[in-house]
Amino acid sequence: MNKVYPEHVYEKVRYEVAISYLQHEFRKLFLNTPADFWEILDKDIAGWTNSPELTTPRDFWNGFHGISMGFKLKIGLIYYITAENIAWRRIKIPISDLWFGVEFNETRKIKEGKLSLKEVNEFYNRKKNNNLKGEWLRVVKEASGRTLPRDQHPIIVVQKKHKEFLIYSIFDGNRRSAKALLEGNEKIDAYVGEYIEGTSIKNYWIPTTILMELILFSKQAYDRGNKEMFQKYMEILKDILLKSDSAKYELKERSLTGSGEFKSNVLKALGL
Repeated sequence: MNKVYPEHVYEKVRYEVAISYLQHEFRKLFLNTPADFWEILDKDIAGWTNSPELTTPRDFWNGFHGISMGFKLKIGLIYYITAENIAWRRIKIPISDLWFGVEFNETRKIKEGKLSLKEVNEFYNRKKNNNLKGEWLRVVKEASGRTLPRDQHPIIVVQKKHKEFLIYSIFDGNRRSAKALLEGNEKIDAYVGEYIEGTSIKNYWIPTTILMELILFSKQAYDRGNKEMFQKYMEILKDILLKSDSAKYELKERSLTGSGEFKSNVLKALGL
């Protein structure tokens, strides 16, 4: 394989995180698919990283973004999975180390805002709250039962800055984590992303669609003779290219097609 992108976007563990997410989500999207079909479907999804019908890694990461963002608005998930300074591993992580990534009606009964699972456990272990614990467990079990079994997939956890320190925040799998906590489990299977440098993500995959749409809008401004708006789009693209080496290649080789005055002016404005 001729690798034209940074090495880290090809890493096997990053693909594994994304594939696991897709396999999990598809069980919610294809509700009427027979159970015995899923072995084949899971195999097909895993094969998207090495498919003769796809350009890898471009099509895989763009497709992952389309599903994770398009269906569930998982904004930023692709950036964390592909960030060069985030290292991924699959582990059994203590539930007491986790923080919910979303608020539930049930957690708002404890307090508003960011909440650790340790705080939730302490709340529900008080005798006076036993009934509330049972009610929430029924809710999460009901949600689990709306599809074929899918709780075997690891949750996705990332380090995020909370106040002055880093926490293990659940990016995907809040319901699964709540269920595990309420059932008394001490650990849960997880893909965990941790910083190996800094505390903000760097050099991640920018979906090609974002670049193409910005080029489209800048072309419309250019054709109208709106130089000010064209320049604003160029400033946005400059900022994006600083965030991603992959985006530089994608812009030149995929997003900015053809030739002519517009293309020349874009390349000049971006210093490419």
